[in-house]
Amino acid sequence: MHEWAPEERTHVLSWRLLIAPYMRYVCERYLPRTDAVTTVNASIGRLYDEQFDIKTEIVRNARAFEELHPTSVDTNVIRLVHSGAAVPGRDIESLIAATLQLGQRFSLDLYLIRGRDGGAYWRSLREMAQDSDRIQFHDSVPPDQLPRVLNSYDVGVFNLPPRTTNHRLMLPNKLFDFVQARLAVVFSPSVETDAVISNYGLGAVTSGFTASDMAATLRTLSSEDVKVYKQNSHKAAAALSAESDMETERAILKRLLGS
Repeated sequence: MHEWAPEERTHVLSWRLLIAPYMRYVCERYLPRTDAVTTVNASIGRLYDEQFDIKTEIVRNARAFEELHPTSVDTNVIRLVHSGAAVPGRDIESLIAATLQLGQRFSLDLYLIRGRDGGAYWRSLREMAQDSDRIQFHDSVPPDQLPRVLNSYDVGVFNLPPRTTNHRLMLPNKLFDFVQARLAVVFSPSVETDAVISNYGLGAVTSGFTASDMAATLRTLSSEDVKVYKQNSHKAAAALSAESDMETERAILKRLLGS
């Protein structure tokens, strides 16, 4: 069971009380007037269809295809990596806690964008890492360079408890970043990410949302498992690139322009 930090509870409560009613009003007022609506996956699309009686089309948070290949896996150390914003609620602390529970067979590298809190959360993560030589912090890199930087690692890790509907039904850009970097992945459970990971054999899904759940899943991975998952990621890179999403966008534009 995930224990929410006070700032997480405040954020979710403020969203539900202050922002969600306004967003629902905007959707009810303006969505019926639109000629085309896109969303990031079928699960969220169905909610729009059911609640606002509109038809949506899917444009995922995928990125362009990258001409990369899987890198070799060290039989002694599996290199974990995570990239993103260092803001409360992203549960990056669970990745650090999981790594601290694991032995010398795992390392974790973090490419983090510091939040608008003056870097307070980022500093708390550094403190939590306890100066472990298996956990390294790096400056963030430009989005167009990210796959090539991540390519030298083995497993992209991500954990996000389902505090909101969007979290529960997420299909985040990180999954597509990791695939274009030709990494194996280990994610916490989510309807949409579970399906992609399973369908393409990209990696493993944890049994829950705690650091211990993440550590337990990672412990089951052998170097050979990771090699296979990285190769599967390579095979899936074209299908999970933005090309099909751009086709959807082109079709919408052609329809709206009458061409």
